[in-house]
Amino acid sequence: MKTKFADPLTVHVCCKCQNPTDCLIRCQQCAATLCNTCDEDVHTVNALHDRQVKIMNHGADVAPLQGVDIDDKGEVTVSIAERYPPVFNRCDCGSTHFDFAKKCKVAVITEKGRYDVLLPNVECLDCEKDISPKIEDLISRGFWPGSPRIHDGMYLFSEDLLRLFDYLKLEKAGMSVKAFTSALQFLSASHGRQSVISQKIFYEAFREWRKCKYEVEQLEKKDAMSCPACSKGLHACHIDGNRKLYRFKNMAM
Repeated sequence: MKTKFADPLTVHVCCKCQNPTDCLIRCQQCAATLCNTCDEDVHTVNALHDRQVKIMNHGADVAPLQGVDIDDKGEVTVSIAERYPPVFNRCDCGSTHFDFAKKCKVAVITEKGRYDVLLPNVECLDCEKDISPKIEDLISRGFWPGSPRIHDGMYLFSEDLLRLFDYLKLEKAGMSVKAFTSALQFLSASHGRQSVISQKIFYEAFREWRKCKYEVEQLEKKDAMSCPACSKGLHACHIDGNRKLYRFKNMAM
């Protein structure tokens, strides 16, 4: 996509490098306006941000796998770019030179919707060590996988999203997976991103995450039947209030 800015005499300043630029990209999460060079530096390995580029005095959404360039004539080009989620390991040798190969496309689902990014195999160029992110690395960084192995087209669900859905079901037992994923799809589409989210994969990942969370609570010896108001003098407890019980066969999923 190519276009020219409506007012070529307007001078914008990048919030990071403080240099004047004709191409201004606004990031909601960074709360900053960046030039196309700084945008690439910031978002190449942190693609889970919503960006807009100012075109003809209007903001045009920039997808996660898109970059913005501007030529000498002031024409802005939005093209395909390589963007990665923040899940990479640091090499023990301290090197910052890496080789990205065998990239697979994954869908990262957060409370802000779906982000399509690339998950590559990473090799250190100095010591030639393979530091590619594995399933346990994804989990430790707050992303629950939708499948037990990394492959092209896999889903990654942020732990904040799963925790949000867990709290919603506790507060409103009638909250269905279909309604929740539909809201995420509308939110994704409103920012110009791919919006398809599998209800089945999401719910399977949520149940696996909830089971692991329950096991962790057991190891931490948390008491789900305690009442903060009654303290030690607990008079009674309600099994549905303290530990929600659902009739899954009779309830819309």
